Amino acid sequence: MTRDSLRLILCAVFFCAFPCAAAEDWIIVPGLRAGPVTRTTSEKDLIRILGAKNVKRADIDAAEGSTEPGTIVFPDDPKKTAYLIWRDSDKRDAPQWLSIRNEGTLWKTDKGVTIGTSLKSLEELNGKPFTLTGFGWDYGGTIIGYHGGRLAQLELPGQTRSLIVRLAPDSRLQQGADYDKVQGDKEFSSAHAAMKKLNPRVNELIYQFPEN
Repeated sequence: MTRDSLRLILCAVFFCAFPCAAAEDWIIVPGLRAGPVTRTTSEKDLIRILGAKNVKRADIDAAEGSTEPGTIVFPDDPKKTAYLIWRDSDKRDAPQWLSIRNEGTLWKTDKGVTIGTSLKSLEELNGKPFTLTGFGWDYGGTIIGYHGGRLAQLELPGQTRSLIVRLAPDSRLQQGADYDKVQGDKEFSSAHAAMKKLNPRVNELIYQFPEN
């Protein structure tokens, strides 16, 4: 057995104790963690796990054109980049949410949902149609209900959805009759004929950390 092989085994066994495992983990487990980030992780923890050069303070784009003070992990590596907002922005402690936005990202859920996953694939993963909002506004393309399907784990009882999934059609399809039929602050089934033709893809994942 090589030294590298032994190191990987030790990392897998002692996940919580060894930074090497956490630093190479890109799996979002709804209700539990986003890679190495849990509800108790601080910015200091991220620096220890990922290295100071991979943790950068910045104003993060938030809702409706606003920004909030936060932290970017792996700002220089688009495949690993994630954006964090803290519940305590002064202490940089207790993350509120983590956003994934880049095409080609390594981040994905434990069910395989990632940036670029299509509406058709999401239906297959869910085992049935789901409901999403119309396009063309700040919260456009947000999935708001899985109707008891296999992805219903993303909806935690008694609190905000654990993982917000947003979709958008290819920019070349964001015009014409089909796009016009699924516009605005309204609810649409993924089985809607226009939705199926557009087959939008995931363009943002927002993991919301539980408070307790």
